[in-house]
Amino acid sequence: MESESTNLIHILFVEDTYHDMELAVRELRKEEMQFFSKIVDTELDLIRELNEFKPDIIISDYSMPVFDGMKVIKVVKQFNPEIPVIVFTGSINEETAVKCMKAGASDYVLKEKIKRLPFAVKEALEKKQILKDKKETENALLFSNYRFKEFAEKLTDVIFITDIEGFITYISPSSEKIFGIKAIEMIGKLYLHLVSEDDIEKTQLSFKNLILSGEPTINLNLRLKYVDNKEINCELNASLIMPDSETRGVIGIIRDISDRKEWERILLESKEKAELSDKIKDAFIANISHEIRTPLNGILGMTELIEEAFKEYATPVEINFFKTIKNSSSRLIRTVDLILNFSRIQIGDFPIKPVGIDLLHFVNKILAEFELIAERKGLKIKLFSEIETPFVLFDEYCLSVIVSNIVDNALKFTNKGLVNLKIYKYDDFIKLDISDTGMGMSFEFISRIFTPYNQEEVGYGRSYEGIGLGLSLSKQLIELNHSTLTVNSIKNQGTTFCITFKNIIENNQNTNINNTMQNTDIQLNSEIKHNILVVEDDFSSQELLNIILKKSFLPQFAVSGEDALELIKNNNFDMILMDISLKGSINGLQLTKMLRNNPLYSNIPIIAVTAHAFENDRIASLEAGCNDYISKPIRKNDLLNIINKNLD
Repeated sequence: MESESTNLIHILFVEDTYHDMELAVRELRKEEMQFFSKIVDTELDLIRELNEFKPDIIISDYSMPVFDGMKVIKVVKQFNPEIPVIVFTGSINEETAVKCMKAGASDYVLKEKIKRLPFAVKEALEKKQILKDKKETENALLFSNYRFKEFAEKLTDVIFITDIEGFITYISPSSEKIFGIKAIEMIGKLYLHLVSEDDIEKTQLSFKNLILSGEPTINLNLRLKYVDNKEINCELNASLIMPDSETRGVIGIIRDISDRKEWERILLESKEKAELSDKIKDAFIANISHEIRTPLNGILGMTELIEEAFKEYATPVEINFFKTIKNSSSRLIRTVDLILNFSRIQIGDFPIKPVGIDLLHFVNKILAEFELIAERKGLKIKLFSEIETPFVLFDEYCLSVIVSNIVDNALKFTNKGLVNLKIYKYDDFIKLDISDTGMGMSFEFISRIFTPYNQEEVGYGRSYEGIGLGLSLSKQLIELNHSTLTVNSIKNQGTTFCITFKNIIENNQNTNINNTMQNTDIQLNSEIKHNILVVEDDFSSQELLNIILKKSFLPQFAVSGEDALELIKNNNFDMILMDISLKGSINGLQLTKMLRNNPLYSNIPIIAVTAHAFENDRIASLEAGCNDYISKPIRKNDLLNIINKNLD
């Protein structure tokens, strides 16, 4: 920094990134501005430098770890409202920009448009000087008209004076550039002559309020007339001229803010485009998820039936073929789920429903899905619990995603040794450690491990598959459930992830614990064959469900909501299996609501069987009136379990 000098402009930067301040200083130097600068990043430092450094202008970032630009504006305006504040930020939406300007900011400049900063600084300092000079020379204006005109004519903004009736008595030559009319031609005309028809009413109200109350007009946005009936966006500031305590007229400043309005328009368009892009992206991913799950339902369902039919004759090697199909399909579904879940968390559309979970039981079931992967890599997976009944309050779907992601990573990045899971109590919390003996991570990568789409190796030469979303999503899901995730790692030695569950359930609490284990052998009542309506428009899914159901039930099929209504009117069904997406004008949720609102059919058990497989889909199904929900691809035993539970 330069040595302090009273001849230099004092610029105080409120910025938490020193590099950004250096870029701003460099840009100001290019415009041959002479100044002395300092930087602060806390409120206390700001207050201290306002007293000691006595800045002429403040350039503040909007978003900072400790406090934000709105707070900076408030502190500065309380200390000295004449000090201009320019918000200099990386991104800002229109609403926030308007709030900043209303709070008293002189201007705002996007960091990506840094070349505008010197001009904004000059304009703010010029405006400050104008207001300062106006206050100091208000009583002398009538006696030193020549000096006032000489001063006003050098400005790019327009200075004007009117009498108390609003007739123009003076207007600076710069007005010709804004209005396209020579200054002399505007003398003696009513100020409303320059105002757009649409803004006359609010301008009159502002002028009347100024005359009657003496309250200055500050940053009034209005459209003024240009030649050939064109209009320009301007900003008006005005106050009373009161020599010898008698109101003698109004003095004001008009600034052309067309460029600012254009930037605001561009910002608004960019915001709308970004929102539209997010909607298109979410719809695309949701459709992709549905289109992947629907054919996988046929593939996995038929594979399971083939495995069941030939398991007596298949060799252990051939049995592994079926496991490979299941594991590969699960990986494909997990990737799609990761992308969509992450997107929904980003826009705040991810509902959670905490339930009591037996952590040991729950984790044990998840590990069973990874046995084949571990076996093929020659790895062992061990689970040990120091607590006999480790019950936690957590969203079941979230916990499944979190543990699966971390265990999947541990196996992926471990080539020899083991993956060890340990459940234990620490203070008043339950912890789950997931450790591996794998390749570990560098210190530099650990600092950004939870950054979305981030991997230590990238490009064609990377050693491992994945999209870099699993850990980022896991951390956000854990925080949604008011718990924490930490990591320790040593390169080439291994990694430990620790989940701290802050909501635990003691043994003596009367809480329903959700055990997610299901029977492997389904016992069906062979004496009664229930009539089941399957509402499903995918042929392969129909075929699969028919094979599963026909041994123990009497299934009928409908491909649309309209077909289903006809069948329901003419048959007595004991249950309905309902797809959500259907051909025709009635979808599965609408059909369910119609049936629930009809006393004749309101008690029929309805199970949603759908490729819309996310938590909000499950919630939507239950809210529509479904008794239960199962997502595709379905497993035979899982489906039969749900059917029997709801028939009972």
